[in-house]
Amino acid sequence: MKVYRQTFQVTGLGSFPLDMLRYDECYPRTERDTALIDQSFQEANVQYIGLERILTDEAKDPTFDRWKSFLWAVVKNSIVTEQIK
Repeated sequence: MKVYRQTFQVTGLGSFPLDMLRYDECYPRTERDTALIDQSFQEANVQYIGLERILTDEAKDPTFDRWKSFLWAVVKNSIVTEQIK
C-alpha cells in the first residue's frame, strides 16, 4: 500500500476550528504552528497555520467548504503531497 504525506496551510481570523484537525485527520506541522493555534484563542489576528496529515489516497484534498464554514480557508497553492512509502 502506498502512503503519502500531505502538507498545507490554512488561514483565518479568530479562533482556530479545532474540530477540523479531527475532521481532516491532520495535525500542526511544527511547534510554531501549535503555538499559533493556541494564540488564535487570545488574539483575533490573521494567521497562516501549517498542517500535515498521512494519507493512503494521493488524490484526497482537505475539505475546502468545511474550512470556509468556520471562516477559515485552505491556501490552495500550499498543498503538497509526497509519497513516503
